[in-house]
Amino acid sequence: MTGSKTVLFTSQNPSLFVELQRARPNIALVAIGSTVPALESGGDIWCFVDFILPEISGLEMCRRLRADPVTQKSTITMVFDQADKDMLVRAMQAGADDYVVGLLSPEEVLRRIEHGASHVMPSDTAERIELGDVVVEPQAYRVKYKGQRVNLAPNEFQLLLHFANSPDKVFSREDLIQLSGKPLDEIENRTVDVWIGRLRRAFKKVGAPEVIRTVRPIGYVFEIP
Repeated sequence: MTGSKTVLFTSQNPSLFVELQRARPNIALVAIGSTVPALESGGDIWCFVDFILPEISGLEMCRRLRADPVTQKSTITMVFDQADKDMLVRAMQAGADDYVVGLLSPEEVLRRIEHGASHVMPSDTAERIELGDVVVEPQAYRVKYKGQRVNLAPNEFQLLLHFANSPDKVFSREDLIQLSGKPLDEIENRTVDVWIGRLRRAFKKVGAPEVIRTVRPIGYVFEIP
């Protein structure tokens, strides 16, 4: 996932744009309203969506971004003024990868973009990981089950890659939050359950059996189909 970088915002804070443009002039900044803008495919896309918007809900905006062929694999962060656990889970279920509670600062945006860039696969990463009928191609960011493409957003792809590299290991929710690069004190444990649910549904769409098993009360483990 290399090349151009684009950041979409629903924020109407002009100083945020000015400071980001000054700090990273090579990043394309795009303001969005109630519709997904027309973008060229290719490159990395980050979306920062306010939970409350003038015309539609932030949840609906997340769904529209996930439905658009260009932005469906973007990294989506929901931005809350304040939030309870149920609101956070609803955001994840609508398609957000993570969230920010409080004012969105240029530093927070850049931290998340730089974290995403750090997930570029090193050159010595295995080109192909075969786990029964599941094939993971890390360099190509591609997953297949019995030859069928499994469509995963970046967050779920990274999650699967951790499982694929340690197929017999049980990961706790805390493990998975840390491996995602997100601070433990910023992400609710229930968010991991939503990530796992999205991963399971992606495999179910191509007819795969349950590939992630819940190990109560510890966490999750990959099961080779």
